[in-house]
Amino acid sequence: MSVTRADELRSHVTSLAFLEDPSGELTLEQVRSREWTPFSGVLSLGYSASAHWIRVAIVPGKGAATDKLVVRIRPAYLDQIRLYDPELQPGVVRVTGDRYPMSDDAYPSLYFNFTIARGSAPRDIWLRLKTTSTSQIHVDVLGWHPAIKQERSHELIFMLYLAAILLFLGWGLVNWLAERERLMGVFVLKQFIGLVYSFAYLGYLRVLWPDFLWGWVTPDSVTSLMVVTMVGAAYLFDYSFLKEFRAPRSLLVILRGVVMLCPLLIVLDLFGLVREVLQFNNMLVVISPLLTFVTALSLPATASRTDNDRLLVPKRFVVTLYLLVLISVSVSSLPASGLFKGTEWAFSGFLMYSLCTGAFFMVMLQIRATRLRQLRARLAVALESAEQRAEVEQMRRREQGSFLAMLAHELKTPLSVIQMVLSAPSQTPDMLSRARTSVGSMEEVIDRCLQVNRLEDARIAPQLESCNLSNELHEMVNDSGAGERIQLEIREPWRIHTDVTLLRIIVANLIDNALKYGDSAFPVRVEAGKFDQQGMPGIRIEVVNAPGKAGWPDPDLVFSKFYRNSRARNASGSGLGLFLVQGLASLLGGRVDYLPVNDEIRFRLWIPLH
Repeated sequence: MSVTRADELRSHVTSLAFLEDPSGELTLEQVRSREWTPFSGVLSLGYSASAHWIRVAIVPGKGAATDKLVVRIRPAYLDQIRLYDPELQPGVVRVTGDRYPMSDDAYPSLYFNFTIARGSAPRDIWLRLKTTSTSQIHVDVLGWHPAIKQERSHELIFMLYLAAILLFLGWGLVNWLAERERLMGVFVLKQFIGLVYSFAYLGYLRVLWPDFLWGWVTPDSVTSLMVVTMVGAAYLFDYSFLKEFRAPRSLLVILRGVVMLCPLLIVLDLFGLVREVLQFNNMLVVISPLLTFVTALSLPATASRTDNDRLLVPKRFVVTLYLLVLISVSVSSLPASGLFKGTEWAFSGFLMYSLCTGAFFMVMLQIRATRLRQLRARLAVALESAEQRAEVEQMRRREQGSFLAMLAHELKTPLSVIQMVLSAPSQTPDMLSRARTSVGSMEEVIDRCLQVNRLEDARIAPQLESCNLSNELHEMVNDSGAGERIQLEIREPWRIHTDVTLLRIIVANLIDNALKYGDSAFPVRVEAGKFDQQGMPGIRIEVVNAPGKAGWPDPDLVFSKFYRNSRARNASGSGLGLFLVQGLASLLGGRVDYLPVNDEIRFRLWIPLH
């Protein structure tokens, strides 16, 4: 086999061949006489209890015979590789693998390496591989400086890769701490396990393994556990992720079953069934991407039958992701099982899986998180609206209860009087007068209720007209039925432009309130005059009375609906008069205020002069 200058710079290997040793007892002298099977690139023999011998034919290339060549062996999770080289002294065998400290290596590296003399003529060297992991191996022989150059390039790529995985992990952790959302927590767990797995897979675990642990446990034990744990974490995330999309229940049951199987595999690994566990685990890895891809294809286009209830992430994104997973994982899992011949890409498939899925899941989970926040915002608005409606409904129910209680109380006495008059053998004029008064009281309560209802339904529209205020006030006093108790003081007669009906209702309610609850030994004063408020001309009408048995109204509640002082319960009333007064005054563009002084209850109405 000819060797070009490019080959000289890249590799000193001219041919490769392998031999399987099922017994694991053959010596170098015995295997040299056996028939060997040629191969090139990556040797993929699956999970086997056999020892495998590899014959490497090398050419020395240019340089001194004593120069060093580097035998580089990948991947970095093989248990034991022995080197047999004719240039070594007879009986000297060198060994490496993840069961041996890096301090034993003449050429420390993330990979497994031996240094050999360049020699002066082509020769064969032999490697004996014995591992509980998959018997997949790539051997190359490089010059010292090309080996260093490749090592540094690979280390840079590995550091960038681990930085990306760490970035995805950090992003997920920040989002999980902010939201405490389950799927994000599973993503963080998967990325953390993936980071530790990548650390072991790339050889960093052996580099950083403490010296005092070598006598107790070796990196290969941890690596095998991480392989099983990584598969379990991947299945757990796939199950949690696809479950949100209403995947078929039968497929989800399979995914969940594998997740539940993972702890059993870990226990079996700890009991020494490492090869069997790893072989079964690799079978799960072969099945996983196909299963998740089929599940992604079977997802509904929407989360339910309603068009508005769409998936948080579009289905095409999910299908694309799991297609990439199928490709990247199959590149590594199928050669690892020995079903297909591997290439150097076989060592990168699992790494690409972590990288691609981390990136894609980060993007999709970010889309999902954004849509979840939007959904929560809409739900929060809907909840707030529902709470407001509930609060309004509750208030309405309370008002209904207060209204019914008031109505029952205010109508009970007049009805009793009317019933007594009707049941009497004969009706005297006094009895008929009392019955008419009771009917009037009932009409007053009902009329107030109707007026308040119209006010709250905004069915009262002021009808402005010109009127003589003095005449209107005199008529109100006469209509009150207690004109002798009212002192009317009008500073000057003038015409105003307002809704006369609403004005009469307001003033009549204030006068009635003063007559009903004021001290009957003192007059009720009604005073009217012009008054400018904040530069706006208007009229001010004050109704003043001395407090009676009912006492002083509560200034915080006096205009509240159904409010009545507890000491005023003996007098008939609806508790709606002052509430109505305040609302009607507002419709006229004015206001009414409760302004008590030391010995007087004073209500002041101000309305603008239009």
